Amino acid sequence: MKNKIFSLINILGLATGLSCFLLISLYVLDELSFDRFFKNADRIYRINASIRFGGGDFNYPLSSDMMGQTLKKDYPQVEEYARIYNSNGNKLVKKRQ
Repeated sequence: MKNKIFSLINILGLATGLSCFLLISLYVLDELSFDRFFKNADRIYRINASIRFGGGDFNYPLSSDMMGQTLKKDYPQVEEYARIYNSNGNKLVKKRQ
């Protein structure tokens, strides 16, 4: 009771540390469980593009349209491939009115 400010600082520091630990643990568990519901999830990979442009490094989760076919043809380790298009890209065919 003599050192109320010192006790308050210690309690706030402990609460902050524990909450940061819990948040980081939840984030790591979520990242490690990504796509684990698939059978053979350890054999699923995603191709990323690393681009150096104008002195900056950019990493994008995308590749060219023919990447899957080329990898399957050239590398026997590739069993299957899938392409995913998002709805805001220009790869989808849109009907003009």
